[in-house]
Amino acid sequence: MPSGRVRFFNDIIGSGFIESECEPGVIRFSYRDISKTGYRIVNEGQRVAFKLLRTERGPVAVEIIPEADQQ
Repeated sequence: MPSGRVRFFNDIIGSGFIESECEPGVIRFSYRDISKTGYRIVNEGQRVAFKLLRTERGPVAVEIIPEADQQ
């Protein structure tokens, strides 16, 4: 499972970007794909693991697991 750091997250609109060595540039994501209960947010600079989905609009991170929640 690839990992990276949250570069930007806007909790008002619920989307952001992850930087990872597995993919050049940034990988976009939605709060809906953060795997945790309650208020689904991540902090800038926080490490996350995720699955990478390739779409016509570019790479997207799904099934995002914040570092504090990884087991």
